[in-house]
Amino acid sequence: MEAEPDVVVPSMTSDGGRTLSVVQQFVAGRLRREQQAGLIADGVDVDVVAEMMVRISASFLVIPSHVIDLDDDEQIRAVARRFLVPMLEPPPAAHS
Repeated sequence: MEAEPDVVVPSMTSDGGRTLSVVQQFVAGRLRREQQAGLIADGVDVDVVAEMMVRISASFLVIPSHVIDLDDDEQIRAVARRFLVPMLEPPPAAHS
């Protein structure tokens, strides 16, 4: 991003979502492997979680944050634990 923003941003936004789709499929595959290993609950829709994680990450790549310091590893970890990790929890059971 820093080296060639004029190449990266258009490739992410003008290809009909193909770039994000490839990354989403990669992340979903990794999450699926973790799910098969029993580290992520069966009830988690890894395709949706991967989609959300990729879209959130892409927005940070494309649009600088004035709230979250992307150069602060500890802050990034805290944000990931607070907002991304909960997506890996199974959905609450529906009450009938």
